[in-house]
Amino acid sequence: MEPDSPARCTNGFAIASLACGLLFFSGAGLAALPLGTYARLQISREPERYTGNAPANAGIAIGATKIVAMALVVALFVGSIVTCNGGAWPDGCQ
Repeated sequence: MEPDSPARCTNGFAIASLACGLLFFSGAGLAALPLGTYARLQISREPERYTGNAPANAGIAIGATKIVAMALVVALFVGSIVTCNGGAWPDGCQ
């Protein structure tokens, strides 16, 4: 028989990453990327202790998608202000 090995548990940062990524319209959603990255680092350093690559990867993917989406929204918003009214800014469009 094999000696009792300690039970592996899901990394808490991986769970937090996924939870933060699923929070829509929240600044906490941006925390998914660093939390997921840190979870993957811990899991790779202690694979005998932690599991949770799947939720960490999902959190990273959702966080990265949110960052790209927010950058596009900001770029479109700034672009619409600058091009509005022939580039006269800050007078704005009417």
